[in-house]
Amino acid sequence: MAGVFFAALVLSVPAQEAFFRVDVDLVNIPVQVTAADGALIRDLDAADFELLDNGDPRPVDKVWLDTDLPLTIGILLDVSDSQGGQAAEQRRALAAFFEELLRPEDRAFVVAVGMDVTLAADLTASAERLSGAVETVLSGAPGGSPLGEQCPKRSFPPPPAGGDTMIVSACGGTALWNGAWAAIRYKLAGAPGRKALLILSDGVDTGSTRSLKETLAEAHRGEVVVYAIKYPRHPRARGVYGLQRLAEETGGVQYLAGQTRYEDAFRRIAGDLRSQDVLSLRPGLPPGTHRVEVRVRRPGARVRARSAYVRSPLP
Repeated sequence: MAGVFFAALVLSVPAQEAFFRVDVDLVNIPVQVTAADGALIRDLDAADFELLDNGDPRPVDKVWLDTDLPLTIGILLDVSDSQGGQAAEQRRALAAFFEELLRPEDRAFVVAVGMDVTLAADLTASAERLSGAVETVLSGAPGGSPLGEQCPKRSFPPPPAGGDTMIVSACGGTALWNGAWAAIRYKLAGAPGRKALLILSDGVDTGSTRSLKETLAEAHRGEVVVYAIKYPRHPRARGVYGLQRLAEETGGVQYLAGQTRYEDAFRRIAGDLRSQDVLSLRPGLPPGTHRVEVRVRRPGARVRARSAYVRSPLP
């Protein structure tokens, strides 16, 4: 499997919106360009791109293929009851993902989200340690340490007929946005290189103290791209689009587990993270948020890129 797991890369997604912060002379915009059949187009130079900054045409200074930045990757696993029969496939796919993707200079961590948010494995380059943490949390065994703010709990005495004390969380059974917010704020925001959060969940949040809006804002500030694999196990999940919004607005992709195998989704994500074309341009005036539109002068080509940057005030 090691020889073929990431042998091919297929992406076919529309342009998405994301933000990143700039306080140097040049703005760098990572892009993925695909042909109509989804195959990556790599033989591009600055003349192939057209760029609008707040609606005004701007020259692209240069284009290069970026393959050397260190990666910091968070894996967020929904371990609530809605996880259902996904565990075995998730274990296998994540083990291969860690083994194939991580280099010595890369780091990854594992967060489990249910009633609470738990750091199951801290930042490490060890595929064995990460796979062990995934095995632990998906088997339901306790482990790890609390990450971020925890939801208030209330205990109820056993019923008269007997039984155990019932503990109820104010966040319900899945504090999804709390988990994503904490992973970004405490583990990803200050990391060097390229940063990504991979969420495996049905997308249903049952009452986090942090909102989706706050989580998006934290991802924008931390320049973190989010990828999601959504499994619609819970009936409520079919009409919930928070995961999709979080992925799209940070420049990532949401995959549906029923339509894409976990192994295929991870292969595409790995290729996305490891190899990207980058456009370079000089930031425009005034300071603040600049909307960017990237176009490619090739028939049928599709581009996915960050669509805004923030220019810091001039000193």
